[in-house]
Amino acid sequence: NASKNEGEQKPPSEEFTRWCRQSLRGLNAGVNADEILQMLLSFPLDNSSAEIMQDIIYANSTSMDGRRFAAEFMKRRKAD
Repeated sequence: NASKNEGEQKPPSEEFTRWCRQSLRGLNAGVNADEILQMLLSFPLDNSSAEIMQDIIYANSTSMDGRRFAAEFMKRRKAD
């Protein structure tokens, strides 16, 4: 499909999903990583989303670096 809607994202690759799951292991006990991942994937890839992603990570993990995760998520998702 050559005429792809701007803003409409293709589903994440298996490699990207695997990276996400690996990275999200740092979430607090009882946090559903799959729910978090689905939420993160629903955001558009822009700077305001990066801030929201950071906040989500910081709210759900005491050990993860939310800023680094958000930056890496955006970079990998754009290249995915």
